[in-house]
Amino acid sequence: MVCSNLAGNQVTTFLKQYAEFGLPYPFIGFNLNTADAWAAGAENFGGVWPTVWHHELDTPGTKAFVAAFTQKHGKLPENHAWIEYVSLKVMAQAMNEIKSTDSDKLVAFFEKGTEFDLLKARKGYFRSWDHQLMQEAYPFTAKPKGKAKDKLDFLAFGVAVPGPKESLEVLATTKQENTCSM
Repeated sequence: MVCSNLAGNQVTTFLKQYAEFGLPYPFIGFNLNTADAWAAGAENFGGVWPTVWHHELDTPGTKAFVAAFTQKHGKLPENHAWIEYVSLKVMAQAMNEIKSTDSDKLVAFFEKGTEFDLLKARKGYFRSWDHQLMQEAYPFTAKPKGKAKDKLDFLAFGVAVPGPKESLEVLATTKQENTCSM
């Protein structure tokens, strides 16, 4: 197994080179944005990767965001568009609730574990001891050849992690359908 810890367009280049050389080893990575996967193209994309959000989530917030973004920009949003949108919403909610823009007051507010709608099935919050945003993430890999509806529809997203025990069982059965085992 090959494990990549590259980031940004380095991952896109890695995917293209890996496909070009036809290497037979399964691979995984720690960082890949949907835009970078789309830039690699269906013919080059492979492996198993994490993402913090994707446009196919079946939540009212995601559906509304994807529809509004697509109408305005004429394309699907990738996870960075979601990050920008949700970050602004979280900050606006915090400033509105504490009636201040004072940094110390904002940090104290976030440290209380206030939950935020992140357009996912579960809300997120900031962990008090290291300020890490606690949220779901999603594994993804390539759909089997011939299953894509269009040029951006070649990504197969898994269930949210962390997830309930039954979610892990679903992931274990769906990995057999993907081109790369986990």
